[in-house]
Amino acid sequence: MKEFNSVPPLFVQRTMLLVRYKLSSMIGNETAVKALLNDTETFLLRVKNAQEIHAPRMREVLQKLKESLHDASILLKGLGQLNQITNLGPPQGHDLANRHESLLNSIEKELTGESNLHRSLSYSPPENDVKDIHNKIKQAFENRAAILRGQLEKAIQEKGKDQLKTLLHLIQINKLPEVATNLTPAIIETIQKILEEARTQVVRSRALEQLAEQFPAVGRDDLDKFLNELKKLLEKEFADKTQEGKKILLTFK
Repeated sequence: MKEFNSVPPLFVQRTMLLVRYKLSSMIGNETAVKALLNDTETFLLRVKNAQEIHAPRMREVLQKLKESLHDASILLKGLGQLNQITNLGPPQGHDLANRHESLLNSIEKELTGESNLHRSLSYSPPENDVKDIHNKIKQAFENRAAILRGQLEKAIQEKGKDQLKTLLHLIQINKLPEVATNLTPAIIETIQKILEEARTQVVRSRALEQLAEQFPAVGRDDLDKFLNELKKLLEKEFADKTQEGKKILLTFK
């Protein structure tokens, strides 16, 4: 029974009981059998007490994980809004929504009683999985918001409109949950129109990936060659990705 692995004293006691149950000396020894049954009853009581402590503790942990996923869902929704802005390039984080939903569903089942896996002493809450998905959603949203902010900054430099400055104020990278909440459909539509007027298009660059293959390591003597190759790759990408009437912006994120 794997469920006692997380509680060494119980696991040791269980092992010792199993050994005693297999001893041939128990046969016909009424005193030894009675002692074994008493020890077994004590052991099962200890298991029950441990489970009564373990289950509520696991529910507390699961509730905190649920709250973390709720915070992540705000960023995930904001990421979905930013992905609607075609000028920012291909959508990002498309694989994160399914993982987020799967984790949230598994935790909800434990909290609602639909599943009782958390009552087992071997149960481990998905803390690392929740932390990982939260960080990835945050990173994807942060990258997308940074690209948008960069485009709006360029538009301000060219046109200097107060409306653009107001939008830029809404997209403060150090306040991601607020940014995600501010991205209403109306705001997204306004941003899309502004970027269409600015005639800019963000395109994902693969130059650094190609350079990493050509230059696994770079020494001081390689700098000129490295930078020249980077310039060639970027110029080629600008030429290949040119769209009529639009300014191409390459992103490495």
